[in-house]
Order: sequence, then C-alpha cells, then structure tokens
Amino acid sequence: MTTLAASPAPDLAAPSRIAALDFLRGCAVLGILAINITGFWGPQLASLSPALPRLDRPGLIWFVISYLLFDGKMRGLFTLLFGASMVLFAQSVERRGLSPDTMQVRRLLWLLVFGYLHYALLWWGDILFAYALCGMLALALRRLDPLPLLAIGVPVLVLAHAFDALAALPAIAGEQRVLAGIGTPADRAAVADIAARV
Repeated sequence: MTTLAASPAPDLAAPSRIAALDFLRGCAVLGILAINITGFWGPQLASLSPALPRLDRPGLIWFVISYLLFDGKMRGLFTLLFGASMVLFAQSVERRGLSPDTMQVRRLLWLLVFGYLHYALLWWGDILFAYALCGMLALALRRLDPLPLLAIGVPVLVLAHAFDALAALPAIAGEQRVLAGIGTPADRAAVADIAARV
C-alpha cells in the first residue's frame, strides 16, 4: 500500500502582495485613463487646451475636473509606485538567492519591448518605453545616498521643465493669437498642424 506524501504546509511568513499598493496602482491607472479618455473621444488637443478645439459646457467642466484632480498627479503617483515595485522586486529576488540587478534588467528589457510594440502597433502615446529607460537609470543610481540623488534629481527636474516651457512659448503665443482672431496664416497653419498630429 502506497502512501501519498503530505503537501507542504503553506509558508505563512512568505510575503504576499501588498493590497494597499495594488489599490493605489489601480487608482493611478484609472486616473491616467481619465486624462487620456479626453483624447480618445476627440482630438488629443482637447486634453491639453479647453479652447482648441472649443469645448461645450460639459466638455469644459470635464476639462477643469480632470485638470484639477488627475492631470500630472496620477503619473506622479504611478511613478512612485513604479519605484516602490522596483525595491520590492529586488528584495523578493534577493530572498530567493538571485541577483536583483540581473533580474531587474531582464524585467525592464521586457517592459522596453512591450512599450515599443505598444507604441509601434497601437498608440503613439505609450509611456512604458520611457518607464523602462528611467528604470534602467534608477537601477544604475540605486546605491547612491539620498543627498547625492537629490543633488542630481532637482537640477534635472528644473532644467527639463524649463526647456519644455521655453520650447512651448512660441506655440502658446501663436495659439493665443489664433484665439484672439489676430493669428497670422502661419499661426493658423501651426495650430491646425498640431490638431491634426495629436
């Protein structure tokens, strides 16, 4: 008579998923959808400006709500969660005796591939590719202390936003001239080109 081996008892000390992080990740994804859905139902420009194209009252109300509650905030939250998941993944891999750097690079390379395919085949607004690249950079800097990281991060953030703002000024000025009815043919063509591209 053969006996069946008893199944091992579950390891109650083994870490499980953190429900609070999963909940926040879901909120962040839905918040990003709230922003992107404006561009899905109409021209993408509607998610950037309430005036071009001109929105009706419900559209304008939705623009204000999404701008105040979701725009930028959900990407920031998702980015924090992305960093937290990198730390938790590294800890989990180390507990299994594997190299966290090697496993993290492999994970980020898959994200890079999926992000590129999403961009090439489905939607130009993919962000997964950028997350994978930023994850590689974060992995390279992860052993630095907080102060050096702050010394690197703050100037990069300020310069990136300053360059974006300066680059956007001519387009914003042209948009304002078009809205005021004094736009040149070049201004109107530029606005029409932006609306067609986005």
